[in-house]
Amino acid sequence: MRGVYMFYITGSCNGLNQTAFCVFDPKGQNNEVSAVSATCRLKPTTITDLTPKGVDMSGFPVLNRGDKDKIVMIGCYGCDYTRKVYPMIKDLANKSKADFTFVNYPVKVKTDLMTRLGRCVYQQDQAKYWKLNDTLFATDKANLDDAAFAQKAIADLGLDSAGINRCVDDPATEDLVNKQLNEAANTNFYGTPTIFINSQAFVGPKPYRVYAISLEGLLYWLK
Repeated sequence: MRGVYMFYITGSCNGLNQTAFCVFDPKGQNNEVSAVSATCRLKPTTITDLTPKGVDMSGFPVLNRGDKDKIVMIGCYGCDYTRKVYPMIKDLANKSKADFTFVNYPVKVKTDLMTRLGRCVYQQDQAKYWKLNDTLFATDKANLDDAAFAQKAIADLGLDSAGINRCVDDPATEDLVNKQLNEAANTNFYGTPTIFINSQAFVGPKPYRVYAISLEGLLYWLK
């Protein structure tokens, strides 16, 4: 019975983020991640190293800014596991009104084009940034390095194309994006998606209930 209970609340028979065999998730899909290169780290990181504490997230896009409950999601537009879980996390943030920070860490793409685009769109119109985010997660992954697709996305959102393009091409934007990605790396995350709910780390795409229970308790579905 303990294994059943643990699976219900954590997505694993063995406890949160534990990768040992679980009969209810025999392929370990609830813990899969798109790995981030560890070549620049002094030592490999583990689940116990993960923390958002002391990391400056103030420059990243935020939904429901100021709520006492905090969700931080580090993901990648081109990563299948992030694509699986992003709609769940955004839905949870919308329903709970939790403060939701999204960090796009480009793992499975060739360039940081969409990261720069997102930064510039957020500066111009925060509401339309979240619509852009939905578009980037829904589109074919081949579009994520396509400048023509980026231009169409800008036009579809009714944004100031000239202003966005100047921002995207500005070396200062590139510098800012690199600084932000380096700051995100200070959480010691080693794969996407990594999600922090009030500082508790969740690695890999968990079932929706796992995130909701962490945020709102076992009876989340009554709310």
